[in-house]
Amino acid sequence: MLTRFLQNKGSFGSDAAISMAAGVAARAITLASLPFIAHFYAPTELGLWTIILSLTQYFSPFATLRYDIAVVIAPTERMSRSLTMALLRWLLVVALLLAAFVFLASAEVWAVISGLGASEQGVLRLTPVLLVLLGAQLTLQSYLTRRRKFLALGLAQ
Repeated sequence: MLTRFLQNKGSFGSDAAISMAAGVAARAITLASLPFIAHFYAPTELGLWTIILSLTQYFSPFATLRYDIAVVIAPTERMSRSLTMALLRWLLVVALLLAAFVFLASAEVWAVISGLGASEQGVLRLTPVLLVLLGAQLTLQSYLTRRRKFLALGLAQ
């Protein structure tokens, strides 16, 4: 019965099963990699990574303006493609503005924002790069959802 359920390509059940299986596989890979990550990195390095990701997630709504939702529900395919391209361009503009702020802000400002000392603040320069990567991933995942490419969407996770 399950094979017959999954053989109906394009059906809601098949798409949902592919999406769910991909999400479970992505989480399983993450879980399996945790012992290796804990072995290779010190707790302080993982703490730095958490701060960088938190800052990136804070700027993420400004980078996408939540138009990733509009990509999915656009009335036409042409409008969806246009929104995707405009969103990727806007993402680069916001990342450049953030990069300018990262490089121009004083060490005291970053100490207040991130809680990091002056010797650890160099890694904050990764924030604009991560912003581009995470924003592009979100935008392209929305476009794949629009195109009903659930297998590719699952692999992107």
